[in-house]
Amino acid sequence: MYAKCGALAKAKVVFEELPFKTVVSWNSLITAYVQHGNGDEALACFHRMQDDGHSPSPTTFTCLVKACGSIGAFEKGEELHAEIVRMGLLASDVVLGSALVDMYSKFGLFLKAREVLNGLKVRNIVSWTSLIIGYCESGYATEALDCCREMKCEGLTPDAVTLTCMLKACCTAKEVEKGRQVHAEILRNGFLRDDTMLGAALVDMYGKCGTLPKAKEVFDELPVRDAIPWSVLIACYSENGHGNEALNYFEHMIHEGHAPDAMTFACVLKACGSIGADAKGKEIHADIVRNGMLGNSTILSNALVDMYAKCGAFAQAKQVFNEHPIQDVVSCTSLIAGYCQHGRFEEAIKCYEQMKGMSLSPNAVTLACILKACASVGATGKGEEVHAEIARQDLLRSNTVIAGALVDMYAKCGALGRAQEVCEEVCVCDVVAWSALMVGYCQYGQAEKVLSCFELLREEGLTPDEIMFSCVLKACSRLGAAGKGQEYFEAMSSNYGMIPTFEHHSCMVDLFCRSGLFERALAVIEKMPSLNYLRAWFVLMSSCKKWGNVKLGKLAFQHATQSMKISQSMKIWQNTCIN
Repeated sequence: MYAKCGALAKAKVVFEELPFKTVVSWNSLITAYVQHGNGDEALACFHRMQDDGHSPSPTTFTCLVKACGSIGAFEKGEELHAEIVRMGLLASDVVLGSALVDMYSKFGLFLKAREVLNGLKVRNIVSWTSLIIGYCESGYATEALDCCREMKCEGLTPDAVTLTCMLKACCTAKEVEKGRQVHAEILRNGFLRDDTMLGAALVDMYGKCGTLPKAKEVFDELPVRDAIPWSVLIACYSENGHGNEALNYFEHMIHEGHAPDAMTFACVLKACGSIGADAKGKEIHADIVRNGMLGNSTILSNALVDMYAKCGAFAQAKQVFNEHPIQDVVSCTSLIAGYCQHGRFEEAIKCYEQMKGMSLSPNAVTLACILKACASVGATGKGEEVHAEIARQDLLRSNTVIAGALVDMYAKCGALGRAQEVCEEVCVCDVVAWSALMVGYCQYGQAEKVLSCFELLREEGLTPDEIMFSCVLKACSRLGAAGKGQEYFEAMSSNYGMIPTFEHHSCMVDLFCRSGLFERALAVIEKMPSLNYLRAWFVLMSSCKKWGNVKLGKLAFQHATQSMKISQSMKIWQNTCIN
């Protein structure tokens, strides 16, 4: 009784007073420790139980395996697994087998988890869902969805927990169509009638896949709407850049009589930060304090720091940060990101140094922000320190954002050789990283390097973006390679389905002018969208002045003057219509 009520100290006192301790009584205490998150105490109990001469039962092993998974006790978990196999307990105990699958999944050892699952004579919803949850929590969405399909092939019907995991996997993989199929299955089985968590997961899936109207439609049709689905809806709109709508839904939630919890307030504060609504943020802050919710709540403290920092209210952000008893990596990163957002890069670097002085380990977001700060102020030395930290955490293998930020930092600091080394050495460099490198080479006048980078990324099977084509065309212009530039320009539409922008047309005008092909430059302008004519003529005039073509320069001047008259006439006509 005491154990189930969470009174573990009292339960232990009663247990110690028992004249005879049986396997059942030991199991009761071990189970209580596991259920209340005291995995170490559970394992200590087990050792005492063995010393007392009691042999563990399948129930004991199930609890202990859960304890190992909860505290990351990998070696002990393997020991228990070996003992379970030696005693032949897996042959008929699917609950114990499921616990082992769950433990290995928590360790990230999915091959081992799958091996245990495949070895079970009987597999049920729980054993399959244990593996599916593990895949979801580790970000392996495709594998999670594949598991669901295999489970169904064995004739098992997913329950609400499995379906919630499937929706999470659809979120991660942005598989909205598969999400719709899961939605249909949920409706067929009538799970939405009394499961608000599943309803919230549905809203979340549609929202994170960018289909906000569908998220709102699902939300409106939920039979029960408590604070959880409301919070999810608010978060969806906030994360998709609709901060005003998120705040409106918060007001609707209050109007319907739902009391916001910490997660709701955190979502609303994020919305305030996204639209710079610091006045509304202060109101929310006051509500949180008035309701006595701030206290030791790290979630709310971090959300407040983030909101104030994004709004540029650094005095308030630092006040909340300093007054809270716990400063963690999230709150520090919020300050650093805010400084970077508002161009206060030196302060961002200073905050990073203070964070290290607090013995806090920076995460990927922190490091990406600091790399941006280093790039902006040319702090190559500090950037190299950050690079060393990234290498220590082994982040370059899997994090494209970090790789791109690192390349960008070296490129903007003029360390182009180091930037290219990063691109060539790591296996996750994407278009963003290569683009940053090419922009760097372009800015420092290394045209040949721009073209070689472009060919390298194409060899890697990456699709170039518009920025890369601008760099390539500028490089061709610098090299006087009119024919090559024409090939790249035409490839934009023919090979990649891109519509050249004014920037690309301007590069071609400059390219042809540099090569003395002024008539071809004129032909480029004549094919441009009419809205860009005025700027285009100015580009041609500038090129003619630079390269000494007076005749075409006069023609460009006449066209520019005519375009200016038309532009002014259109403004007069527009103003007349408005008035």
